[in-house]
Amino acid sequence: MERFVLAAALATVSLASYIRPAVLPEAVVTSPLPIASSAPAAAWDWRDYIVLTPITNQYVPRWCGSCWATAVVESLSDRVSVLQLAAGKRQGALRLLSRQVLLDCGWAQMKVGSCNGGSWELAHAFIHKHGITDESCAPYTASDGSCLNQHTFCTLCRSDGTCVPVDNAPRVYVSEFGYVNGTENIMREIQQRGPIPCSMWSHTDAFHCYQGGILRDDNHYNVTTHVVSLVGWGSEAGVDYWVAKHSGGTFWGEDGYFRIEKGKNTLSIESHCGWAVPTLPQRATPTKDMPCEN
Repeated sequence: MERFVLAAALATVSLASYIRPAVLPEAVVTSPLPIASSAPAAAWDWRDYIVLTPITNQYVPRWCGSCWATAVVESLSDRVSVLQLAAGKRQGALRLLSRQVLLDCGWAQMKVGSCNGGSWELAHAFIHKHGITDESCAPYTASDGSCLNQHTFCTLCRSDGTCVPVDNAPRVYVSEFGYVNGTENIMREIQQRGPIPCSMWSHTDAFHCYQGGILRDDNHYNVTTHVVSLVGWGSEAGVDYWVAKHSGGTFWGEDGYFRIEKGKNTLSIESHCGWAVPTLPQRATPTKDMPCEN
């Protein structure tokens, strides 16, 4: 059976929207990692504590293999809300960071990825270096655009048909990032700091046609093809599961989410996950004037 699964994986790897780099970016760790001595809760779901970013659909208005970008911006956006909660602040305006910035500028500057697939690891490194604006600056078009010296991070279009760059729009940066694997380590990271992106094998009918319940699969997969955001975990009828956020619209799965068996590396979802610590939104030059609407 495993020989057949590996053959199927090799035959379909070209369809992958996640492309693992030959060399992973070196982790940037400047603060203590989640406390290993702290036992994770029996159940946890960030939807019970903050308003998570809305479910998106990477395949509209056209097919685009941008799961890697979607999982990164959604988990980072949600972690901004977690930071506000931890600081005792009211959750501010919900910002969905821009997938389109990664599609337009990520490939041009760091070969991060495109609609033909990409790397969440390189996306973290890109945002660490350049920052990222939100979707109000660069809306999602499900296409690979052009990066004009970072001007496409934020654009304002006017009534005369011209568009101008908004160079001083607020950006979120990644102050540090790294990797996490193993059930309990993943649980600690999620509970203590927020949702995280994880790679998984997605080329199964059970996943593509998922309508609800707990996904279970005892096969072993040597590669991963898709990236999702893990937001929590729980248990039902004696089966432990992860709560994960897909990027296929609210009509898919359980209102855009799915549950998958936990502790067995089902569909390789526990084999390669990552974390990043975002900053709160900040302007590069607070005193610089913004362009006026027209």
